[in-house]
Amino acid sequence: MTGDGSSPSSSIKRSHADREKLFSILSRYLKDHLADTASVIRLQVDKVIALGLPWEFAVRTVALRLLWAGTANTTPVAVWAAAFVFNNPGLTLKLRDELANADSSVPLDQRSPSAQFVAEETTRLVVFGNIVRPVLARDTLLPTSEGEQLHVRKGDLVLGQAREIHRIAFDQPDKFVFDRIEKARRAGKTNIGYIPFGGGRHIVKMDFSQFQFH
Repeated sequence: MTGDGSSPSSSIKRSHADREKLFSILSRYLKDHLADTASVIRLQVDKVIALGLPWEFAVRTVALRLLWAGTANTTPVAVWAAAFVFNNPGLTLKLRDELANADSSVPLDQRSPSAQFVAEETTRLVVFGNIVRPVLARDTLLPTSEGEQLHVRKGDLVLGQAREIHRIAFDQPDKFVFDRIEKARRAGKTNIGYIPFGGGRHIVKMDFSQFQFH
């Protein structure tokens, strides 16, 4: 339900139209003011253009990345972390003791290593950010979780869900284990924080065929 009496399909069409308006505005602005924008934006645009993508496609890619980054994961992570700690009395006491016995002049992650572990595990569990990447090489067919095939065209944008991709790295991935990632480090696991579909010059080498799409 959309809440305004309109059908879901009409709401989706309006959202697509609004998104196209946003891309158009950003395209015109960046063409005239790219040199005046923040360095992080200029760097993103330069990287995408260097891959041989047209200007409009570069704007779409950068805009979606920045819109995702602007959704601010900090607040939901903090709220969830507090909830997880509240429901784990042993962890609450551990955090309290670490803070009570630590040197207050050092950074928080050094005063309470467990607080850092809680932040990492909470981020792994609750952050739903998408990684936006363009399909550069060719049209391809991708398997879906329903056993069908999804036609992805050259030039399309693919949104990779880092949280779902990382689920295969851990047992009981939906369970909160506050020091899970630290235990993995001690066990010698590598690339724990790896996010696939990274940017840069190797972006064209990504292979989507191993993933299932929903």
